Amino acid sequence: KEAAEVCRLADIDILIYGNFTFKEADNQIVIHTEISLGSTDKFRKIEPTENPVDATIFRAADKVAGDIVAEIAKVAQEQQIAKGEEAEKDKKGKTQLDKIEKSKTWADIHWTIGASLGASRSFVNGEEAVIRVVPDVGVKTAYRFRGPWHLGFGANISQLYSEARHNPSNTNLMFGFAQVLGGYYFDLSPRWRWTNDLGAGYYYGELQVWTGCHSNSFCTQSPYSGRSIVKNPMFSARTGIHFLTLSFLSIGLDAEYRILYDGQPIHAVAGSLVVSIVF
Repeated sequence: KEAAEVCRLADIDILIYGNFTFKEADNQIVIHTEISLGSTDKFRKIEPTENPVDATIFRAADKVAGDIVAEIAKVAQEQQIAKGEEAEKDKKGKTQLDKIEKSKTWADIHWTIGASLGASRSFVNGEEAVIRVVPDVGVKTAYRFRGPWHLGFGANISQLYSEARHNPSNTNLMFGFAQVLGGYYFDLSPRWRWTNDLGAGYYYGELQVWTGCHSNSFCTQSPYSGRSIVKNPMFSARTGIHFLTLSFLSIGLDAEYRILYDGQPIHAVAGSLVVSIVF
């Protein structure tokens, strides 16, 4: 990961580095060589080279250099095969190495800024009310500050609508909320990520109540019982699966559980499609 970051920052196609250890019991040196091709999924480890610590040690240096050249030649051949072509050679019989694309993987991403569109509904006793599924839109940003741990901010606009079964009344809560988020990523592969967040914040909305409604219909023309402003704490738990489609763009699906505090807590769930810019 660090080697890939160096390649991008310095605009380097290939970074070769390594280390060596000394085996005192055998009086041998072991040379380890690694090659980064600009991203975490384009990474090569060369078989370690062992050599006695004597006058032949210079042969070990030559062998390591030869192994590096051979590995880079293999990369050039793989590029041509991937394009459906035979390895191209110039007049001197050398294989041409194309510019290496530094495609990002999730391990290279620090920031995500996304927009979501989905639906939500509240949880109440099904014998008491009919619940409507309503639209839900939001934005979210997150910064990976240490390993898979991240912090962020989220805001949504949503609605909770229900119809009482045993008396002719409907309730509608139009609200927005903002919350601070924190959580943990699981990178399932270089391009698939499983995200998990816990959030805490405040919601602000308007609660409307209509009476004299007919069952199973949106009721806005019946006698208006009143409205009230609500603003209280809320908490959430969110999980989602995301795919890195391009080096700067991801698409995913999120599911969220919400608790909105009022006279008594209101429980709700939401699902959404999320499109994010990543860098």
